[in-house]
Amino acid sequence: MKTTPISPEDLRDGAGFFILERTADNAARNGPNRGRLQTLENSYLVHDPYTAELDSMEMFSGCPAPEGHFGVASLPIALAGARRVSVRHELRARDGISACSTWEMK
Repeated sequence: MKTTPISPEDLRDGAGFFILERTADNAARNGPNRGRLQTLENSYLVHDPYTAELDSMEMFSGCPAPEGHFGVASLPIALAGARRVSVRHELRARDGISACSTWEMK
């Protein structure tokens, strides 16, 4: 099985991060709140990278996906522009990690 390589024209440079905080702690310090992580699931597919390559897939619903391939930065970049929506993100990475999350953005 041969994966489809990412073309150099589609590669992007970007960075992002999340600060996850309990609601009570955020309220106690009167902190800003851009959104809420509603669900999170992840799994790993054991595979032999020398005999099989895995295809990647990434999908957003509720907000547009960033244009180009940002790798691990794509979710924080997409959520940075999301306002007053529910966003679902699904990922299947070439390293065998699969993840799905739902976010309520303010």
